[in-house]
Amino acid sequence: MVFLFSTTIFLSAFLIFLVQPIIGKLLLPLAGGSPSVWNACMLFFQALMLAGYSYTHFSHKKLGVQKQSGLQVILMLAALLLMPIHFSHSTSIPEDPTFWLLINLARSAGIPFFILATLSPMLQLWFAHTGHARSSNPFFLYAASNIGSFSALLAYPFLIEPFIDLADQTKVWAGGYLALIVLIFLCRRQIRASDDQVSENAAAAPDKIERSSIARWIIAAFIPSSLLLGSTLFITTDLAPVPLLWIIPLMIFLITFVIAFSQHNLPFWLIEKFAIAAVLMFTAFYGIDFSLYLALTIPIHLLVFFAICLYCHSYLASSKPSVKHLTSFYALISVGGMLGGIFNTLIAPQLFSTYTEYPLMIYAACLFIYYIKNQSELASDEQIPSALFISATTGFLVAASAIAVRAANYSDIVRRIGVRYYQDVTSEEFSAILNLLKNGQDVVSITLLVIIILSPLLFMQWIRKYNLAAAVLLMFLTFFAHDTGTSSGLLYLTRNFFGKKTVVARKNTNIRILIHGSTNHGAQDMTPDLRRNPLSYYHRAGPTGDIFSLPIAQKTDLKVGIIGLGVGAMAAYSKPGNEFTFYEIDPDIIDIAASASPIFAFISDFAEQCRVICGDGRLKISEAHEGYYDMIFLDAFSSDAIPIHLLTAEAIEIYLARLKPDGIMALHISNCYLDLHPVMKKIADTYNLKALIVSDTSFDTTDKSNLMRLPCRYVIMAKSAATIEPLRKVENKHWTDLVADNLNLRLWTDSYSSLIPILKMSSLKLASF
Repeated sequence: MVFLFSTTIFLSAFLIFLVQPIIGKLLLPLAGGSPSVWNACMLFFQALMLAGYSYTHFSHKKLGVQKQSGLQVILMLAALLLMPIHFSHSTSIPEDPTFWLLINLARSAGIPFFILATLSPMLQLWFAHTGHARSSNPFFLYAASNIGSFSALLAYPFLIEPFIDLADQTKVWAGGYLALIVLIFLCRRQIRASDDQVSENAAAAPDKIERSSIARWIIAAFIPSSLLLGSTLFITTDLAPVPLLWIIPLMIFLITFVIAFSQHNLPFWLIEKFAIAAVLMFTAFYGIDFSLYLALTIPIHLLVFFAICLYCHSYLASSKPSVKHLTSFYALISVGGMLGGIFNTLIAPQLFSTYTEYPLMIYAACLFIYYIKNQSELASDEQIPSALFISATTGFLVAASAIAVRAANYSDIVRRIGVRYYQDVTSEEFSAILNLLKNGQDVVSITLLVIIILSPLLFMQWIRKYNLAAAVLLMFLTFFAHDTGTSSGLLYLTRNFFGKKTVVARKNTNIRILIHGSTNHGAQDMTPDLRRNPLSYYHRAGPTGDIFSLPIAQKTDLKVGIIGLGVGAMAAYSKPGNEFTFYEIDPDIIDIAASASPIFAFISDFAEQCRVICGDGRLKISEAHEGYYDMIFLDAFSSDAIPIHLLTAEAIEIYLARLKPDGIMALHISNCYLDLHPVMKKIADTYNLKALIVSDTSFDTTDKSNLMRLPCRYVIMAKSAATIEPLRKVENKHWTDLVADNLNLRLWTDSYSSLIPILKMSSLKLASF
């Protein structure tokens, strides 16, 4: 019987987490591929989880388990009429598509997902009515739910997406749903005990749940939910926009639930120590710049997330009520989860210009740990007024020491000491020590940093009534003050649905640089004599300059469609009589590059030849007349990645239809983590296009003429080889044919695409430490 219920809960959770990427694959590309789209989807699924858990609670109260189980079978059978899940594409997408996404998610998958969302608490409730020896404590089945979610999360990108197209995925999902109905029917037949009998077994439980318990349960669910979204957004945009990296935080979130509700969890006091250490580590690795050490920083952020999730989920597991209040307990957990989604998706982007909600939730976790710790300790009523001051002072001293340790030059310090106290500083032994310290500078500083930053764990033992919250707050404030005081060059910072954009000034120059997440999206030298020179990936000596040197680009009435605005650098290639049309989905980018008072001046300097259209590039360019453009550039990026829906067969057919017979299509495919060469080759072969590729990486960076020129990779395609043949003669670069690859990659379509075959595995090492 335990196997039957575990299998059923496992399958229900598996289907829940399988339908999410399926629906996301239909909806996410239309909103530009922003990481925030995932947050909006998570909010929708969290809201329906709450609705499902609440329905389970109230239907049990009103109907009893027998009628509830019968109704559930009927509802699940009725939902078959909506299979397979489908989505009707809409061409009207607002600038902030959050609510548009939520509405269309509800239309496409709302009812089936809602029915599935009821099952985890409902099946545990039914198990409590089976009369089984373990029926008095059915919470262990919650682990099966999270294992099912975890399994689906791994199966989709690695086993399903690469081999099954989207249409067949929905059919496979419908088949799984049908199998679930059979299992639900079998589970219903196991119900033996009446509600009165179960109530008698739980007679010792209080009739009502205390308000303080309700608040703590909601908070314990709210913090990990918010951290899941906040850490994912921070890691995948500010640190490293690695494809599929978002899976890892969600896996951690689920596995901590499994551990917490299992019978083999760690002692709570040890989990508490682990969580406190994680909070302390976060303050340093968030407050001090370690962006060059991704192999160190990403695991630390993930470890911090794991520790806090394990603490909060273990608290939920240790404080769970009797089976009498099972449905209420899960409904309250869902309330906390949904509130976390609302805060991160709807509120935080309006309040903060950067990802402030992430460290804010870390501090909220610190407050929660401190509160629970104080509640559990039987301390005397004697007050110690100095404890707060002492705790805050230690926090300041720890942070100040960490900053000093990180900034110190250890080989220089030892050399100075040697000059003063050691006579023979030129000896081989002393020189060897200096070289060792010089080569191991980072290892020494980070080791000392970790020791110092964890010292409050000792203070908590030595100082009576040590206030952890006050110490951590002073640490945050000290790191923030140091970062603000030492950072320079920040000109502009904004954030919206499509992510965080920063404009910085290069030191001792007039150069402005646009950064989206952690990726350079263009630059301009504002010196009057130089401001019309395109820089970075669009440098005149780079591939873009080569393309605009082609004979077709010399037309007086040249018409160019460019998907992706950036800083508007390609406008510098326009001439009187030309028409350059930029398509940009992010209104913040338009404000930065093309508003009445822009930060970058390319569009304003060439205003007579340029226009900017706001909206999804694929949809908006489809509104142009067929055969309108001489050249189409695909230069759209969400942080480091090109949105997949701009590279599918359906998108390519739109571009080709808008090109003149002798037109060319140029694609900027620079990417740290994806090799798009096989995708380009398949497109060229499928549509019988002549294609050349260039990797512009070998140039003299010390040459002043290459100032702010960045390595990049371009592919150019045309129906006629003669149109692009002059590129082969370009000096100092090698425009070559797209050669065949060994991947035998399928053509990407709106129904099929997979990043797994084109991942640059060597780049996933991120950086060396």
